[in-house]
Amino acid sequence: MAFSLGVNGGQSTSGQSSFGGGVELLDVRVRDIILSPNHPRFDEVGGWAGIGTVIFDTTDGGLNSTRDSVSFAKPLFSNNKFYPLINEIVAIIAIADPVKSQDADGVGAKLSFYLPPANLWNSQHHNALPDNKVENPYQKVKSYKEVSQGSPNYESQEEIPEFLGTTFKEKDQVFPLYFYEGDHIIEGRWGNTLRLGSTVKFPDFPNTWSSEGEVGDPLTILRVANPNKTSTQAGWLPTLENTTEDLSSIYLTSTQKIPFFPSSFKTDSFGNDPSPTSPSEYEGNQIILDSGRLILNAKKDGVLISSPTSIHLSSGNSINLDTSQRIVLSAGEINLIDRNATERAVLGDELVFQLQKLLPVLEGLAKACSAASAGPYPVPTLISIGPALETALGEFKTALSGKNPKILSNKIKLQ
Repeated sequence: MAFSLGVNGGQSTSGQSSFGGGVELLDVRVRDIILSPNHPRFDEVGGWAGIGTVIFDTTDGGLNSTRDSVSFAKPLFSNNKFYPLINEIVAIIAIADPVKSQDADGVGAKLSFYLPPANLWNSQHHNALPDNKVENPYQKVKSYKEVSQGSPNYESQEEIPEFLGTTFKEKDQVFPLYFYEGDHIIEGRWGNTLRLGSTVKFPDFPNTWSSEGEVGDPLTILRVANPNKTSTQAGWLPTLENTTEDLSSIYLTSTQKIPFFPSSFKTDSFGNDPSPTSPSEYEGNQIILDSGRLILNAKKDGVLISSPTSIHLSSGNSINLDTSQRIVLSAGEINLIDRNATERAVLGDELVFQLQKLLPVLEGLAKACSAASAGPYPVPTLISIGPALETALGEFKTALSGKNPKILSNKIKLQ
């Protein structure tokens, strides 16, 4: 059963597979794809509603394109966008046109939709099958403006790269993940992966998360690999997630022990109290966030961190707290500098109150010293110190006076 291949598409039976005598698939090669409003056929495919539409050639008579007509197909899935690259092979399926089929003269009208790229090379990076009849834009002489905007202009004697798209450049350091029985793996084209896996005992390809727990205990790993790491490994050979080499990763564990070594794990503040288990030795359900930088940001409400035992902050340099208003520490006991500190902080307002009560007594003493005598004889040592004591007490009285005495901090308060 043949079907129309889309706009200006012809009839073809070559390369088709029938399922149950109803639905048929046709394998085609992607010649171009509309991903930008700057594409010359952007409006022709419906503008933004046509993003992801491919222009394809059939593979009749082998894998050399026949380009007598222009045929279009849209992605079949609306909620999962995995568009093909130029030169990749996709399967086309025909579905009734929901608009034209309503008209009397449009009965039987079909639209072409495509499935994800065929897995020709078992590579998540690309599965292109080049065709020398597909025009390579790199071979075209570019204008000065195009070249200045980053579009390469290759001379005829230069090696022409395999054309996969206008921005896609092939890399040789994007390795597939090793697959274990029962895994569900999603891989991007650039080494960004999601593994819905589990503990696997004694596999042919050992991993780092199966030393503890039981077979089948769930594990989730989201990571971004390092595309610039030095490796002599062939690009098609599988690899595993690695907290040391990966640029960013999230581990959600159940019973596993992950060999993760944090940048700093200083626990002096715990003293003789039980300190947290080292991240590399912890067994059980935990979440590990690892990257060059971590940012937690709340746009409307607060950032809440809670724990039934302890919250541990460790840094190789400093821990800084900045706020435009105030910092509140509420605890049964607060030790500064050292957990074994024994000196107690002074309550400033209470100290001021006690000193203010002492001031009148000291002022009387100063006056008495100024007129000190032993019978009819003055006491020179006391008389000489009297005025100096009165002056010092005057300055001290000024420092203790008012609603905000000078000796008290306006920003730090104790209870």
